[in-house]
Amino acid sequence: MPRESVSFDRAASVYDATRAMPPEAVAAVTSAILDALARNGAGRLLEVGIGTGRISLPLMARGLPVTGVDISAAMVTRLRQHLTPEHHPPELIFGDATLLPFRDNAFPAALTVHVLHLVSSPADALAEIRRALAPGGVYLNKQHRDNGVLAPSGAWWDNALRKRGHAPIRRLRFEAQRELIRGTGAALELVDICQVVNRNDPEEILDKTRRRIHSWSWQIADDVFEDCLVEYEPWFRQHYPGEIVEELTHELEIWRWPAAAPRPQAKTPSRTKT
Repeated sequence: MPRESVSFDRAASVYDATRAMPPEAVAAVTSAILDALARNGAGRLLEVGIGTGRISLPLMARGLPVTGVDISAAMVTRLRQHLTPEHHPPELIFGDATLLPFRDNAFPAALTVHVLHLVSSPADALAEIRRALAPGGVYLNKQHRDNGVLAPSGAWWDNALRKRGHAPIRRLRFEAQRELIRGTGAALELVDICQVVNRNDPEEILDKTRRRIHSWSWQIADDVFEDCLVEYEPWFRQHYPGEIVEELTHELEIWRWPAAAPRPQAKTPSRTKT
């Protein structure tokens, strides 16, 4: 059965509280995006997977016209609640990244932030983003690299699922995303935006896991998840007996496709405002 793109409806009420960046990181990311747009002559932006506006709201507050597309009505409802007269009014459209509801060559720039691992087909999403970009347009992909302190936790879940006869959690890692984009013929300019150190209480991370705050847990059946959790909690406490220090470097990938390369064809999806 084909994989479906992941909707964040179930996380809308807690998303902003659980994915917040420090104010200095927000300012640095906003400035990096605006600088990339200015250097490429892009006066407006399409964000694919705009969600609650975590990234685009500060851009709108700086006067940038933004069009946002998302498959989660609940997330976009949260975005609307954050809008003030200081924000440039966005155009918000309901749609899937793999079938964008826009004409060809519609935007000078497009942005994704932690989206490609959530869609049913990253290759289709990239083709649609490229189709929607005007010739010479720029594609921005915001990612991060970290010190891998929580990697053993992810490996634990993969192994636990295998032992129970279930497929491991499917995640398209940032490195794999980069290679996928490069494979389409795009050229990369990589910008290190800023570094952030997160100091986490292990019990707070366990609480988020129990509540299934993060999307990696949603694909696991409830009974399987609860069975794993019984073993996971004591393992986690033993493996992480004290403060967990996560070091992040926020990155901005700036991608450009050759102007003469063949462009994807439109799929003519419907266009619906959220």
